Amino acid sequence: MCTFARLIQGEPRLVLSTYTIPNNFTGFIGAKESMIIEIAAVSDTADSEPLLLELFWNGSWSDNPSEMAKNVVIKNWVTSCLSNGVAVG
Repeated sequence: MCTFARLIQGEPRLVLSTYTIPNNFTGFIGAKESMIIEIAAVSDTADSEPLLLELFWNGSWSDNPSEMAKNVVIKNWVTSCLSNGVAVG
């Protein structure tokens, strides 16, 4: 398990938890925005294969976990592209 983003009730953004923030990235995703991120687990003894995830937040908040699962969508980007017939590579 890892935490790579946070969403706080009342805040207008989904904030990514990164070690650094590049000059061309604000550090967050606003309502009705999506972003593709690459994450990997890294340790002293091994590194994982990178994983491409597409994040989308519709801007809504709910105290109901089932509703929040509809508001914040995380997809494996490669799997999603391949299932839609889009070449990745």
